[in-house]
Amino acid sequence: MSGECERYFAELAQRKVLTGRMLKFFSENFGERFWKALKAVADGLIKKYVFTPSNRVEWVIVGKKRDYLIVSELYCGCEDFYINVVLRKNTLICYHLLARKLAEALDCFEEIRVEDDKYEKFMCEWREIEDS
Repeated sequence: MSGECERYFAELAQRKVLTGRMLKFFSENFGERFWKALKAVADGLIKKYVFTPSNRVEWVIVGKKRDYLIVSELYCGCEDFYINVVLRKNTLICYHLLARKLAEALDCFEEIRVEDDKYEKFMCEWREIEDS
């Protein structure tokens, strides 16, 4: 993401409120993906799993077909990411990745604590390839 975009996210993280200027910027830069991401945040679809006692963190977005694993700010397991970000290169981010960034900046996500012995089970589920 651009430096300007990162500055908007930093401001959002500080203020914890979307201003009209922010809405305009995000809408102009991400279009429909921004509005879908914002709805996902509002609907409580962003989950931060914290595994204990290791404190490993995994972000997951509850999607229409399945839960999508978000790896850092770099990867999402959804079809849109694969097709439009990786293959076609017509966008930099899917709405799941954008939703995670918005949720984290706004502190608007569900944190779920799970024992470490369940880590592999969850990761296997989240890594499954989406059926077309």
